[in-house]
Amino acid sequence: MNQGGMGWSEIVTLSGKARTTWPDGLIQYCFTNEAARAEFGIDIQDAWKLWKDLIGDAGTANGHSLVFREFKFKEGAHPYCHSKSTENWNPDAPEDLAVFGFDSIPGVQAWSITGYMPKEFQNDPGRHGSRFDKESKNKYLRPYWVNTVAHKLGHVFGFWHEHQRDDRDSYIHFDCTKLTNYENSKATVEKEGKYTMAQICSNYYLALIHNFPAIQDFETIDHDAYDNDGKRHTLFLNTDLEFDDESIMLYSSAELTNPGKNGNDVTQVPLSFWKHRDMGYDPPEQFTKDNLELIPINWEVSHGDFEGIQHLYPWHG
Repeated sequence: MNQGGMGWSEIVTLSGKARTTWPDGLIQYCFTNEAARAEFGIDIQDAWKLWKDLIGDAGTANGHSLVFREFKFKEGAHPYCHSKSTENWNPDAPEDLAVFGFDSIPGVQAWSITGYMPKEFQNDPGRHGSRFDKESKNKYLRPYWVNTVAHKLGHVFGFWHEHQRDDRDSYIHFDCTKLTNYENSKATVEKEGKYTMAQICSNYYLALIHNFPAIQDFETIDHDAYDNDGKRHTLFLNTDLEFDDESIMLYSSAELTNPGKNGNDVTQVPLSFWKHRDMGYDPPEQFTKDNLELIPINWEVSHGDFEGIQHLYPWHG
């Protein structure tokens, strides 16, 4: 069994202009407004510290070129992404900054755009970054919230979920029926009579129109993005050979578990490890408490995540 392998999953090296790494490894960010900085500024710093404590500074010694810092506005300028008292873009802010602010999507604790979108693909200002839900922040203990923000930064850097690799079934058991809102979606699908839940659970596009958006974070198909002209582009997943049990980009078993299920029962959660997981492992048809184990929260950035940074942002001297 190969536990704790040094793996990574990303969508920014094979997707063409739809998603790329950040130019020269430099990611500069801003906050939408003063309230967003007051609410999330320390969170971003603490989340970046989780990464920085392991990967260190850009340079020869650490083998990467990633630099993550807040953009410095010129003296006297309004120091936020949005203009005063509006959601219009601040003309003093470069249009490709990563933007952090408040989330407005009901039931979503945070979301991120993965990687960098070149201007020729998408030229909307504020097209990068993450949004965070204040209620979710206040709901969870601070270590969990900072871990969540660090996970979202991983997406900003270009990483995909480790549990969405196309070989994940050799390592992880996914049970769609244990996801939040499964029963509501099932009722809609059965009433329509056009698709099966197996199809919904493996296809985000079908899931979205059947009130089951959580599938976006679990299925393993390639996703799409649309450019300035409305043309569709596929986001191709690229992975290291090994699966990383310890990646900060891996969901724990409790993530998005149906509120009616027991998150401490390995048979009642969406994601769980196969006990005998390994490269090429052929999982059994039946899952039981004897062949599964819970996936814990990964509180730190893994060495596999570090190798992923070196892969995406190598140091060239």
